[in-house]
Amino acid sequence: MSSVMERIENNQVVITFTVEKEEVAVAFDKAFKTVANKINVPGFRKGKAPRSILEKKVGKGPIIEEAFDLVANKKYGEALKEHNLYPIDNPEVTEMNFEEGSEASFKIKVTVKPEAEMGDYKGLVVDKKVVEITDEEVSKALADLQNSHATMNIVTEGKTEKGDVVMIDFAGSIDGVPFNGGEGKSYPLELGSGSFIPGFEEQLIGFETGSETVVKVTFPADYGLPELADKAAEFKVTIHEIKRKQLPELNDDFAKEVSFDNLEALKADTLKKLQETAKQNAENEYKDTLVKTAVDNAKVEVPKVMIDAKVDNMLAEFAMSLEQRGWKLEQYLQYMGKSIEEFKEMRREAAAEQVKTEIVLDTIAKLEDIAVTAEEIEAEMQVLASIHNAKYEDVKKVIEGQGNIGMLITNIMRRKSAELIINAAKAE
Repeated sequence: MSSVMERIENNQVVITFTVEKEEVAVAFDKAFKTVANKINVPGFRKGKAPRSILEKKVGKGPIIEEAFDLVANKKYGEALKEHNLYPIDNPEVTEMNFEEGSEASFKIKVTVKPEAEMGDYKGLVVDKKVVEITDEEVSKALADLQNSHATMNIVTEGKTEKGDVVMIDFAGSIDGVPFNGGEGKSYPLELGSGSFIPGFEEQLIGFETGSETVVKVTFPADYGLPELADKAAEFKVTIHEIKRKQLPELNDDFAKEVSFDNLEALKADTLKKLQETAKQNAENEYKDTLVKTAVDNAKVEVPKVMIDAKVDNMLAEFAMSLEQRGWKLEQYLQYMGKSIEEFKEMRREAAAEQVKTEIVLDTIAKLEDIAVTAEEIEAEMQVLASIHNAKYEDVKKVIEGQGNIGMLITNIMRRKSAELIINAAKAE
């Protein structure tokens, strides 16, 4: 055994290494050749200068550094396997005694992924919700269906009402001075949608097409742009067009329009779908609660570095989601009046819970000797190919090329750990 491992606080370990002088000598020979091939020495072809001349040019430091890196990298990798350690941060050399012609010793400190001190995770009992769909829920679903098939008719006579969509021009000012983002042309606004500043839409009810009016509002104190928060503003508004939603009548004709024989058949199908959705939601909630109970029963010290990494991942995923909707993260944060650090802090609690869950599931996988087969890996990549409408071979090439096969295996293993918790639960 060339290394001794000692656990210290905060999920850190210190590994002490000893290296025989013969191995040190081999490392110095390799290091000299590596350095020599990088340095031009006048009068010699690259890599052919004697060591004494090379050392006069660059000193012994680069050779010692290269030799130590060769030894340390090799021994560190061996120690991780020997002690079954999974580092989650960069290692730090804390002590080093490394000279040519002598036995070497050094210490490396590194933060490693912790294991959970497990509580109960088998035989858990969790209440499952009883699914009941009310007549009101059916009526609302039918109303939503009517709304999705509504037509928008232009109002030529009459005044605006709540629910109308008006095409407006608006120009805002504060103390008579226009402000950035306060102007719009031919903007469609649904009155009563709550998409504008509180009080704005209500002041547009009761006007005819072609009307001009002044809307007076005050921006909320918590408005996303600090320079506008709590400021009184005026908007000159012109109403160019009024459109009113006309709902189809809920009868047999409407049922046939949406592919049912009659209204009763539509109602029965709506009830069935609501029941199926509610049942599935209850089942998902039941499973999530079982896993959360197992996580809550465990004790684990979640390293800060893992939480930080999870927060960064969440931020990257959110930024990607925004870009798909045509936003930049910087624009969103400005709109919300938040800095990146404030945004990260808002997600730390959720990130810590996610990391704890992952650690618990990893610990269960180890305790239960859960393995992942080649068939399961292939099936997972087939699913990913289907989701992304891609060829299996292309997905496999990308995953292997990016070195993500390990993460794929980890995800499968965690899912199997969660399934173990669920399958081992006691019936109510």
